[in-house]
Amino acid sequence: MMRKTIGLLFLVSWVSVFSQTSAKNTTIYPVIVARVALTNQTAPISPTTIVTPKQARLYRVSYYLDCSGQNLDWVILLHWVDTNGTSETFTSAPCNSPSNPSLGVATVRASASSPLRYETTGVAGDYGLFFTVERL
Repeated sequence: MMRKTIGLLFLVSWVSVFSQTSAKNTTIYPVIVARVALTNQTAPISPTTIVTPKQARLYRVSYYLDCSGQNLDWVILLHWVDTNGTSETFTSAPCNSPSNPSLGVATVRASASSPLRYETTGVAGDYGLFFTVERL
């Protein structure tokens, strides 16, 4: 009986340690690497680095661009170098009225040491830019 009790205690202890060790070594994806929330913007934003990966990475950029006024055509642009060395640019649909925000998701595969950057361009008026960048 004593052997069974000791064996059961050993088994329970081993399972407990194994479960805790496994949980510590688990990385949950996606990982948020950047968030931007800009309101009351009235001028274009020049290219700004979001993240520079140490190794090639896949990112998801979820964005929302809203504007006031009419026919403003504000857009967000993403720039990166993909893993085959090609410079890439993603351009969102334009936000051209308060009832027509630009929103969506862009998937980017950025090469090592090549920054992922964003910028905005537009004509006039106020706009707000909100986005989250996740490493996949």
